[in-house]
Amino acid sequence: MKKPRGTGSWSGTVLAAALITAATAPGQTAGLSPFTDPLIEQLEISRTDLSFSYLIGTLAGAAALPFIGRGLDRWGARKVITVAALVFAGTLLALSFATNIAGLTVGFVFLRMAGQGALTLAATTAVVKALTTRRGLALGITAAVGSAGISLTPVLVNRLISAGGVEMAWRYQAVAVLVIILPMVLLLPRHRKTAPPRLASGESQPHPETIPGADWSSSQAVRAPIFWAIAAALAATGVLTTGLAFHQISILTTQGLTSTEAAANFIPQTITGILATLVAGALSLALTHGLHWLLRWRFLLQR
Repeated sequence: MKKPRGTGSWSGTVLAAALITAATAPGQTAGLSPFTDPLIEQLEISRTDLSFSYLIGTLAGAAALPFIGRGLDRWGARKVITVAALVFAGTLLALSFATNIAGLTVGFVFLRMAGQGALTLAATTAVVKALTTRRGLALGITAAVGSAGISLTPVLVNRLISAGGVEMAWRYQAVAVLVIILPMVLLLPRHRKTAPPRLASGESQPHPETIPGADWSSSQAVRAPIFWAIAAALAATGVLTTGLAFHQISILTTQGLTSTEAAANFIPQTITGILATLVAGALSLALTHGLHWLLRWRFLLQR
């Protein structure tokens, strides 16, 4: 049977999502960590000022994610990733001309919104929506490759800053984002709108908990305790890891390491993270099968 045009392949979708995730590195905390001391010196600001600027940028960027998610549902991953990549690269280029804390803060907003937020969300969503087989493995590979790319970025960025300064580092990253992401968009499946199932007259919409494999609407999800449990866990780990990663190079250089050695410390941290991600991906696949049959039996017994 001929495959429908524009559906994409399993390997192509995973490859594209993985490389797009890796290319978000300039907007990730690890990728921005090498800039902390040079920006403090160049803009003549305090470390507290820089941290507060980054906090504002991160929170404002995160606030836009629900709207970006709606855009994904409406226009699909291809269009959202293309627009986000252009905004991301444009912001990196604009940051090379920033001369004060206000300009830096605006840059952080768009870096975190387009790079860390929109692209990561769209790449993950593309895998979840497009793939129905070995989805846990696909997400594990995507996260692993993305994490590997992000962990190598601090070393490369530190060398760029040493060789040509902060401005050149921003500009080289802007070019890299476009070169990596835009070709990968072509490997992603085209967006296909799916109509909700028709209900018989007088029949109510069943809750997704009672249907194996059913999708949750946004209103159903926010009323579920598990949604807030997952959100709280992600928020707690995010606060800790972001704060440590943003100042990691500065902290380690005060302990006697060179900036390159401090940046290289992201690599062993990521290796353990990759191993954990791959294991978690495989476990999620196995647990999903078990949960699928559990829900199926529960659904049949309720009939």
